[in-house]
Amino acid sequence: MSARSDRLYPLFTLAANLGAASATLMLAAPSWGQAAGLVPTTSASIQEPNLADINNVAPEDWASTWQSAGMKVAPAPGINLPQPPPNQWQQLAQDSEFETDEPPKFSVTPLPGLGSRKGAHLGLDFQLANLGKNDLILGWGLEGGVRSLAGNISLTDPWAKGDPFDGGWSLRVFNTRWPEDNFLEGDREVNLIHDHKPWVHRLGGGFQVFQPVTASGLTIAGGVNYQRVSIRNAAATDATFTRDQLGNRMTISDNGLDDLLTLNLLAFQDRRDDPEWPLSGYRFSVGTEQSLPVGRSALVFNRLSASFSQFVPLASSQTLVFHIGAGTFIGDVTPYEAFGIGGTNSVRGFKQADVGVGRSFVQTSLEYRFPITEDIGLPFLSRVGGTVFADYGTDLGSGDTVPGQPGEVRDKPGNGVGVGIGLRALSVFGPVRVEFALSDDGDARVHLNLGERF
Repeated sequence: MSARSDRLYPLFTLAANLGAASATLMLAAPSWGQAAGLVPTTSASIQEPNLADINNVAPEDWASTWQSAGMKVAPAPGINLPQPPPNQWQQLAQDSEFETDEPPKFSVTPLPGLGSRKGAHLGLDFQLANLGKNDLILGWGLEGGVRSLAGNISLTDPWAKGDPFDGGWSLRVFNTRWPEDNFLEGDREVNLIHDHKPWVHRLGGGFQVFQPVTASGLTIAGGVNYQRVSIRNAAATDATFTRDQLGNRMTISDNGLDDLLTLNLLAFQDRRDDPEWPLSGYRFSVGTEQSLPVGRSALVFNRLSASFSQFVPLASSQTLVFHIGAGTFIGDVTPYEAFGIGGTNSVRGFKQADVGVGRSFVQTSLEYRFPITEDIGLPFLSRVGGTVFADYGTDLGSGDTVPGQPGEVRDKPGNGVGVGIGLRALSVFGPVRVEFALSDDGDARVHLNLGERF
């Protein structure tokens, strides 16, 4: 066994043990007072709605491909945890079932956004449901802004016809360009030559299928994805870059065009009592992604990742939430696909990927939630609650094993702790979170986000 394999073996064991433990919990009887056989039929909450966040094809990002029938679900930013919304196919079918004599239903949704990575941007998401009078959903979208340019088109056959064990599929193509968090932040700014920020251009597509396998909501999804990735210095340019201004590698191929062909497998289950305001239950997912060597990059890797969230009910609608996630690459890893740690849905108190960029990671959170009012009496808002939380994340010292060492050269610490307090409100758009957090570096940040944290 090589020295590299010796170093990775403990991480592989960690991921495998986490998956085995979570699978045991997943297959056991429902805990914390949930009725057996209860299958939530509503979607997960909205998480940073952004139609163009469909670039990554890792299992943890498949949630972003399932945007249909007015549902906008994007991957959690800042850390590549597998957080697809369980039972989204069921909700998708529920929202898209029409009588066969009904005409297609057309909708347009504006999606404005503002962030440190993309700046101000606006997306338009178009949906044509009941296509061909058989519940097919055609979706397409455009996004443009200060630092973003993207488009996508998808065709989805959702879970339908009332059978809880019916499967479905989704076909999509995408073309996105924006700066990548892994190449930003840190105590030291490192850009491209002439100090241009690195933009990651992804062009590709994928085909995914899913199949519910148990009445308790366990679902298996699988698929194949291809993308060509390059580093650019602007939204509209033919120039490609392989290294940053210090000579650190940013792509694997010497021509600056990396080809990624992957086979993905994901298992997930949601046993929370309420996806938008959970008080009890658990949420679980585990995924693997195997690349096939193609093109000049000829990447060979397996990405393993898993997450588990447990909601422990306390007295008077109070809840204690425990979350853990972990992942690792076995084989090759690229700077833009490595795990970025830190941010709103990772370690609060830090910017996105500001803790580190690693081949492996572990991230855990503990959060106490308490009610404030069941009816705030304001339009579009109902109940309000408070939170006290602590987050921790680490790259397990693997930052220097990523080609180009994007975290190391930017002086990212590799591990970090964030603590804070927050407010949660349930709106017509889903949960809204406003959180104030302090990092162990002494920095303070306010995080504003849509969607359930865990």
